[in-house]
Amino acid sequence: MKYQSSVDALGGRLALHFQPGFRLMYELLGLSATHFEANYLQALKKSMGVSDQEVLADEQVCQSFLEASRECFRQGVEGLVADATMLYEAWPFDMTKVTRPVYFWQGTDDELVPEPINRMVADKTPGAIWRSISGGGHFIAISHANEILAQVASDLAKAPT
Repeated sequence: MKYQSSVDALGGRLALHFQPGFRLMYELLGLSATHFEANYLQALKKSMGVSDQEVLADEQVCQSFLEASRECFRQGVEGLVADATMLYEAWPFDMTKVTRPVYFWQGTDDELVPEPINRMVADKTPGAIWRSISGGGHFIAISHANEILAQVASDLAKAPT
């Protein structure tokens, strides 16, 4: 896919054609996250845009992110490999049949999952509601949490009981 980084494109090829290599990618990432935090964080920041770097500039957010990263790898990589593999395989359900409202929140400056990738999924989803966050990055769930949670609360308040 033309919008993927070279690492994501390699990951996709490995996920679909050589699972041991894909698993090794995650094992190396886990080793970095759990034993070489400074290098892990530096590489991550290098791969993301300014808005995400600003989110991680908050020391409390950065420490929480590092703790979450360590926890992701605490019991190995199997769960992450299974989750990431689903990004590259055909899903076991048809998005064109999902008619209930589904919000797609997308930062326009997300360099980890660029807008066209999520837009393709949203375009196939009849109930899609696209929320573009101008200048937002991959971590919009943190930088725009109040807006996202307000939308959730509003939708839950309208839900039939």
